[in-house]
Amino acid sequence: MDLDDDAGAILMVGLPAPDATAADRELLARLRPSGVVLFRRNLAEPERLRDLVTAVREALSAPAILAIDQEGGRVSRLEPWIGPTPAAAALGARGAD
Repeated sequence: MDLDDDAGAILMVGLPAPDATAADRELLARLRPSGVVLFRRNLAEPERLRDLVTAVREALSAPAILAIDQEGGRVSRLEPWIGPTPAAAALGARGAD
């Protein structure tokens, strides 16, 4: 591979909506980022999120890192689905155990 082939591997990208369009899938396949970060704009219903994750995995030839903008506390993207989560600072204060 040359530099153009490897450049996407250093990227984590976001998607603009809760559904992956054909253009989104084509861009993912062309860029081949190491993963995708999911934001509030990507989270509609659990079924749509599942479909979005499936589309991302199908568009990328290698296993993708899937991340979510979820710090807990005020930024709690999953709270509507799983309930409240503690803030990252509260988790850190608990120590390694």
